[in-house]
Amino acid sequence: MKIGAMLGDVTRSLFKKPVTELYPFERKPAPEHLRGKLIWNPEKCTGCQLCVKDCPSNAIELFTIDKAAKRFVMRYHTDRCTFCAQCVQNCRFNCLELSSEQWELASATKEVFDIHYGADEEIWVAMLRWNLMRGRSAGDPLPRGAVMGVGSDLRGDDAAGVSVVRRLMQETLPDRVMLIDAGSAPENFTAPLRRFAPDWVLWVDAAQMGDAPGEIRWLEISQTVGLSASTHTLPPHVLGVFLTADLNCQMAVIGIQPVQNNFDAPLSAPVAAAVDEVARVLTEELKKVVLDE
Repeated sequence: MKIGAMLGDVTRSLFKKPVTELYPFERKPAPEHLRGKLIWNPEKCTGCQLCVKDCPSNAIELFTIDKAAKRFVMRYHTDRCTFCAQCVQNCRFNCLELSSEQWELASATKEVFDIHYGADEEIWVAMLRWNLMRGRSAGDPLPRGAVMGVGSDLRGDDAAGVSVVRRLMQETLPDRVMLIDAGSAPENFTAPLRRFAPDWVLWVDAAQMGDAPGEIRWLEISQTVGLSASTHTLPPHVLGVFLTADLNCQMAVIGIQPVQNNFDAPLSAPVAAAVDEVARVLTEELKKVVLDE
């Protein structure tokens, strides 16, 4: 292109409106049939698992809490989804749709790509079952696991984790489950864990998650960055990364939202109820999965 012609184009463009859009400050409505985030309606779902079987990229997992009561939890991996809509088209009960409004799914962190649908009190139970069963197949040995309760008896609700483990110690569990009352220094128990060589480690602890008092949440180790765990000498994320690398095991945290961590205070009522619930579910699931009942 000659310089004169180029200068002419530049001059004319100075008097025209920009053709670019100032996204994300100025937005236009998305096309009606745009395929965005998968939305699940649990009230219509029957748990037939057809969406799971038909998904070509294994982006959908469905966990059954109580099939008779139609209580399910769905795990949706947006980073795997190809938005082909095959699950939507094949669902016989119209409980799935691809939203044309929720399509801006980019993120700098991978945690947001792992979406859970279902009741909050059931999501952690579903994730517990899935992690206990992960990696098992016909002929494999039954998994070895460790449940580590972390916290301080002297700081109110911070004793939630150790209280759960002490409840479990009163139950009859198989030798393949190791129970550790780690107190406020869980890093001191890496040697027994190394000798036991578990396939999975479950850290139970009070955690400031910004939830309602006594709320129970399943947390992957990657989600514990910056998590406040009250009185411990080492953050859960630091020790979790070390253990998963050193022991070549899976690790997760069951967090219980505390009310207070006052000196020499007892567990608050919401946290005491959460301790009872976590201990009950862990006992049932460990016996069911590890004992293969």
